[in-house]
Amino acid sequence: MRARTVPDPAEVVSAGSVMVGAVLLLVAVLFLVTALRQAALARRWPSVGGTVVELRFVNDLAEGGAPAARVFRVRARYRTPDGQERTAWSGNRVRMPLDAVGAPVDVSYDPHRPDRVLVGRPSLPWYAVVAAVALAAGGAFFLAAGLR
Repeated sequence: MRARTVPDPAEVVSAGSVMVGAVLLLVAVLFLVTALRQAALARRWPSVGGTVVELRFVNDLAEGGAPAARVFRVRARYRTPDGQERTAWSGNRVRMPLDAVGAPVDVSYDPHRPDRVLVGRPSLPWYAVVAAVALAAGGAFFLAAGLR
């Protein structure tokens, strides 16, 4: 019979660290690309005035005892320059007060598919940059630990 060899624990940990590092770096890149893409689309698409019709709760980002602001997907009603009235759910998440239904909002829409909209003026938020940097740093740490 042939003797069974046991893998060196250092090699197993090393491979696991490389995998974790690669996944963290990939998530960081995808996170940053998504945020940059939304900001670019909002600048490129035409923008019109609209009204909040409905809010779909996403999560609570209230800080310091201020529970009135939450993050929502927004269903907005707007009119295109050619006079078509449309209602669509936003492709982005928006921080709004709970009583925002009926409030005016800026709506950027895809002229080729007017049901694709972004509400407000999406930009690259500071927390997206911080999260991407943190994920990238974690990924680099695990890659470096795994490749030693």
